[in-house]
Amino acid sequence: MVESGKNFELLREADHDGVLEAECGCCRLKEKCTQDYIVEVKKLHAGIWVCGLCSEVLKEHLSKNPEITMEEAVNGHRKICHKLMRNLKSVTIPSLVTNPLAFHRENRPL
Repeated sequence: MVESGKNFELLREADHDGVLEAECGCCRLKEKCTQDYIVEVKKLHAGIWVCGLCSEVLKEHLSKNPEITMEEAVNGHRKICHKLMRNLKSVTIPSLVTNPLAFHRENRPL
């Protein structure tokens, strides 16, 4: 079963234990999980499957900003993740190692 959604994709058929590989709608991290788990995570995150790392970021963000919705939080976090991934493509590993603070300063949210 390969299912495409607007914000995540099941990447391969379920194995004999019913485990699938899903991709985070924010950071694109891949995790192995069951279909039931995918459904539960999507219910909690405005219909978007997110990995455990992004889920924790979203929980913290919502606790500090109770006036925003989960959908707004997810969309904002996705934009940050996608911007970071685009920026990392143009950064060499040696520059990250020798001057990581410069990269952070250049790419922090306004």
